[in-house]
Amino acid sequence: MKHLLCVPVMMSLVLLVGCAGSRMLPIQPFEQKLNPYTVVYFTAESALAEDVSAELTDLEARLAARLEKEKLFEKILLAECQTDCAKALLVKAVVTNVKKVSGTTRFLAGAFAGKASLTAEVTFIDGQSGKTIGSYFVTGQSGGTGVSGGTESAVDKTAEAIVKLIKDNL
Repeated sequence: MKHLLCVPVMMSLVLLVGCAGSRMLPIQPFEQKLNPYTVVYFTAESALAEDVSAELTDLEARLAARLEKEKLFEKILLAECQTDCAKALLVKAVVTNVKKVSGTTRFLAGAFAGKASLTAEVTFIDGQSGKTIGSYFVTGQSGGTGVSGGTESAVDKTAEAIVKLIKDNL
């Protein structure tokens, strides 16, 4: 009898559990490979009325750390390119949606807090010509369980997806 009671409980937990992940929706798929670029300039800005400055700073830091770890470029700069942009890939992320879930909310509400998410329109621009060479909507999501993190996990998944886009197009 005890085992029969466990089945509904386990099924309920399975329904409440969600995996962290990301989605990439092409707006303008890459027109060329990214391997000629030796420098990447990354900027993040918001298209939202709410204050997401902490998430923007976190996205920039996490993306830079992931790119440095992968050693895909000679230099990674968190700025706009002002001079000598010939071999530069400009990556501009405009955050269009954020669903925040704090650590406290996650702890208190668990899976019922839902998934945190961050969506950005990410545009890849040739530094020399100023031409857009690719553009994607990228969404990172935290998991939906009681231990899956919150907004910071969604930001990390967004950075991970942007780096994947770059790696897949070298």
